[in-house]
Amino acid sequence: MTIVHRHENWMEVTMRRERLRIRLLTLVAILALLVISIVPSVVAQEGEPIRVGGTLALTGFLSPTATLHHIAGQAFVQHLNEQGGLLGRPVEWIVFDDESSPDNAAALYERLITEEEVDLLMGPYATANITAGMNVAARYGMVFPHHTASLTYVYDYEWHFPAWHIGLNTHITTNEILFDALENAGVEPGKIAIVTNQFPGSLNLAFGNDVLEPGGAAIIAQERGWEVVL
Repeated sequence: MTIVHRHENWMEVTMRRERLRIRLLTLVAILALLVISIVPSVVAQEGEPIRVGGTLALTGFLSPTATLHHIAGQAFVQHLNEQGGLLGRPVEWIVFDDESSPDNAAALYERLITEEEVDLLMGPYATANITAGMNVAARYGMVFPHHTASLTYVYDYEWHFPAWHIGLNTHITTNEILFDALENAGVEPGKIAIVTNQFPGSLNLAFGNDVLEPGGAAIIAQERGWEVVL
């Protein structure tokens, strides 16, 4: 009986120690999270800034949309720095105005890499300028995240990363989103006219391409019961 009693006491002591250990580990984890949430903002002010370079169409015919990208980007950089920056360093976003011109975008990305010596690149707006900037990034082997490019199916640079959610078949998925929205809103199919500019990305969205499966607004509209008059 004495042996059993001692065994029971030993088990109780072991369980108490285990509970204490778990509580201590939990306390340490909580303290660590508190430190992580407080310290980065201080550390970020001490390191050299990470310089991210890119262009946007702040003037020209693309400027109404590109300006929204600029506002959103500035807000994100501010939020990022308030949270401690990137890798404990503040982030500086260098943005040049490409004036809605692919040629200007290419020249400015060359400048960002060779003269400004930025650490990272961010793609411009929109498809034509993204393509021009990507060609420069590829020449220097720099990673090139981008958004709003609708010619993703022709890009073969291994270090480009599209952030748009519409995937490879942009001529299909983008239009399906539109017609799904019309259908969910209770809009009955009727007549539709498709008017576009001559940019490759716009033509791809409107009429598809010869590389991937058929698509484009004209085809998707007909599949959804719409009469395409133009």
